[in-house]
Amino acid sequence: MSDESNLIQKQFVKTIEQYKYSKSEIIESAGSLEKPEIIKLNIGGTIFSTLKSTLTKQIRDKDGHSYPPNIFESILEGYSKPILDENEAIFIDRSPKYFDHILDYLRNVDFNNNYTLTEDVDLDELDQEAKYYNLKGLETLTSKVVSGSISEKTDKEILKIDSLILNEQQIKDLFKLCEFTNDAKFELLYRASRDGFSTNNFHENCDNIPFTLTIIKTITGDILGGFTEEEWTSHPCSKTGPNAFIFSLKNDENTYQDELYEDQ
Repeated sequence: MSDESNLIQKQFVKTIEQYKYSKSEIIESAGSLEKPEIIKLNIGGTIFSTLKSTLTKQIRDKDGHSYPPNIFESILEGYSKPILDENEAIFIDRSPKYFDHILDYLRNVDFNNNYTLTEDVDLDELDQEAKYYNLKGLETLTSKVVSGSISEKTDKEILKIDSLILNEQQIKDLFKLCEFTNDAKFELLYRASRDGFSTNNFHENCDNIPFTLTIIKTITGDILGGFTEEEWTSHPCSKTGPNAFIFSLKNDENTYQDELYEDQ
């Protein structure tokens, strides 16, 4: 074999070795990348898969404030204990009918809650799903579309409070009893069944926030509450609320009552 042939062969072998080395580097580098965490969800018997980053995406309202944690974030961050099925998927006892829309929202909504709702969905039903999963941003969008598509609203359509205690008629009665305007808006700060029943749980969610409406259901079924413009605080102190009042929606006498009340 000539010297020229030997030189060509050596160059070819060197080229092959360099390729193998380069490929090895690529494989090693890819193996060192952090793998995204895939979460499997069992929604009413139907399996869905998505990324943890999708379920815990941070979204802000129009004022730049982050929305509170949704139900998935509460589970994944350890605030709520998950129920796992036999395949270690997180089980949620809810209809899967609109869960594709829930995931589509979380996958495609941007940082500032910009998202276009599809037309092939019942907005009232999707709104109920958004409430269940505590997706405040999606609730805001469904409310905007519904309010923008109806020029004249009935009391049922206007008077809305995110409550598991009150039914539609009791919400209507509450607005009338407390003399709230029909367009009054409420944001859920604290729900004992979701956030915990202790005093600390309440203050963690409600302290330093004024203009709050509290609704309570007793173990005997009575429904009562109160409204105050003053901020809640964990520190022992005395406050005066000239416009504060307490009310009763359901009691032994089955009558509605309200009374102006000054905190002492």
